Amino acid sequence: MFWPVMERVFNEKIPPSTEGKTAFLLERRVALWDALKSCDINGAADSSVKNPVANDIAWLLTENGHNISAAFTTGLVATRLYNRLCLPQTNLAATRLPSTSPANAARNTLETLAEAYSVILTFL
Repeated sequence: MFWPVMERVFNEKIPPSTEGKTAFLLERRVALWDALKSCDINGAADSSVKNPVANDIAWLLTENGHNISAAFTTGLVATRLYNRLCLPQTNLAATRLPSTSPANAARNTLETLAEAYSVILTFL
């Protein structure tokens, strides 16, 4: 449900192709990066994540002239993993947003997710 949420936040249709989505984010100066490079996981259950290995997000946030002023995580487990594995290298606290996973859809409507994610706009 991530892309429909982004369409609501930006009030624009997002192209279906990977290249179109990449261009959409780049034009709006939004970086999309997974905090984990790898892990052992049972299906798609975040609660089953074992042996997490962090992506080198510090490179993205601190090197190569990137001017990143905010980080966001999607869901409680992602926030905990970011705080444990990434925050010590980045020193950039993340704002937790609700997960857009199908498992979370029962708790949040598209409208409530878009409202929560609209905080991103204040940093652009």
